[in-house]
Amino acid sequence: MESANYWIGVYRNCLDELKIPEAQAALDKVLEIDPQNIEAMIERADLNFKLQNFDKAIDDLQDVLKIDPDNETAQMKVQFIHDILYMIRTDIFESTNLYEPPNSIFNDGNQRFR
Repeated sequence: MESANYWIGVYRNCLDELKIPEAQAALDKVLEIDPQNIEAMIERADLNFKLQNFDKAIDDLQDVLKIDPDNETAQMKVQFIHDILYMIRTDIFESTNLYEPPNSIFNDGNQRFR
């Protein structure tokens, strides 16, 4: 049976070759062998973040924080993802003078900028 370090190497090679499903499978294998491998959890969180699987990324980072509550990298990344999700849900134009609600006297239904 291969070691967790072997599968980390497989993950990095697959990532270099942009073989994303294989990279994910290699990280899953690492965590199957060593369920508390913080490096693999953070790598998998990063990969899920890049794939916009934000829930999975946060799950891995929260697992890191269960093992190491003071892990600054995981804390920072969780906050970053939460900030991004907040921005996605928020209409950035709503709080500026560039936003004109539909059916206003300045807008015929199409968003127009002054």
